[in-house]
Amino acid sequence: PTAFVPVVIMTIPLLGAAGASWAGRLDPGRGLPLGLIMAGSTALFALAGAAQVGTGVAGVALFYLGYRFVVVVLEARLQHAIATKARATVTSVADFVVDVMCLVIYALWAWGGLLSFIVLSFVLAAALLLTPS
Repeated sequence: PTAFVPVVIMTIPLLGAAGASWAGRLDPGRGLPLGLIMAGSTALFALAGAAQVGTGVAGVALFYLGYRFVVVVLEARLQHAIATKARATVTSVADFVVDVMCLVIYALWAWGGLLSFIVLSFVLAAALLLTPS
C-alpha cells in the first residue's frame, strides 16, 4: 500500500545514520576490511536492483548503512593521518572531491543505469581492499 511508502523510505537515512554511528564505535584502530564491507553493501544493492520489487528498499537501506560506515571510517582515518594545521583544508578538499564524485555518479547512473553504479562501487571496493588500512 502506498500509505507505507514514506515509512519504508525513511529506513534508508535511518540505517545510514546507524552505519555512521557504528563506524566510530567499531573501527577505531581495528583496521576493519572496508573493501569487503563496501563489496557486500554493493552486492545487496545489486540484488535489490535486480529484484525490482518493493522489498528491494531493504537492500538499498543496507547498502547505505555500509556506505556511510565506510565513509565515516575513511574520514576519521584521514583526520588521524593529518597532524598539521592543514587538517581543516585537507578535509575540506576531500569533502569537495567526494561531492564532485557524487555528481559524476549521478551522471554515470543517468548514462549507464544501475549496472554502471554497481561496477563503479565494486571498483571502489577493490581499491579499498588494495589500500593498506
